[in-house]
Amino acid sequence: MADRAAGAVWADVTGRTRLTIIKAATTPCTILTALQAKSNCGVLYNWDGDIDDGPGTATAAVYQAANSAAVLVFQTGSGSVLRLTLPAPDSSIFLADGSTVDPAQVAGIVAACIGNLSDGAGNTAATFVAGYLAPTANDLTPIGG
Repeated sequence: MADRAAGAVWADVTGRTRLTIIKAATTPCTILTALQAKSNCGVLYNWDGDIDDGPGTATAAVYQAANSAAVLVFQTGSGSVLRLTLPAPDSSIFLADGSTVDPAQVAGIVAACIGNLSDGAGNTAATFVAGYLAPTANDLTPIGG
């Protein structure tokens, strides 16, 4: 039997979210349930299934670290904003300024997202707005306790 994985999006009382991925030989949701019992966050939603092989490999390049990212911004027909993170972006997707995404270089991603990328409430991306190189420093303020 193939290993299974579960993904869970957690939310804290301030609305901040975090993704957890759990791999297990049989039932990752059993582990997720045990985690939930000892967490102050709530699981907003989760999913599980067999682990598929990934479609790519890592490359040593300008933005090779997973915490380097381009943010692609879309808007739904209802006006909500969707942000899609592209980890370790290929430097060829940026304009000469090195931080603005060239829409022509992400046309395949945009095509895959229009009518498909969702806000979770059934509203899908209608237009690509912009893209930019995100700062890598963590600027979140700690939550007091």
